[in-house]
Amino acid sequence: MRPKPKLKVKRPILLLSVFYLVAGLIEVSTLFMDFRLLHVGLLAILSFMIAYGLIRMKRWSIWLMVAFLFLALTFSISSLYASVSIYSFYPNLGILLFHISLILYMLLCLFSTAYVLSRRMEFH
Repeated sequence: MRPKPKLKVKRPILLLSVFYLVAGLIEVSTLFMDFRLLHVGLLAILSFMIAYGLIRMKRWSIWLMVAFLFLALTFSISSLYASVSIYSFYPNLGILLFHISLILYMLLCLFSTAYVLSRRMEFH
């Protein structure tokens, strides 16, 4: 007889939680590269809180994701705009990958928030 799992997390929610955990780890590593980027530290803390809330299926994580979406989009759009205005979109492979990762980060934040909002009745 298999024991029942304590957490009843569905696979898409688990993947979203892993996304926010990885995003938080990347933001922390960015913060350690330059401590003047305190706003990235705030994004990291919020990412970790969202990952925890999604794993526990807490209702407050939904509204934290909505607030985080605006912060993440503002950060990503302003970073992308500044980088493209300085370097253009594709001066070399490293900067192109940075631009693509920012766009992917924006899209994943947007789609994950929309998905969780569509499933908000499953949270408690």
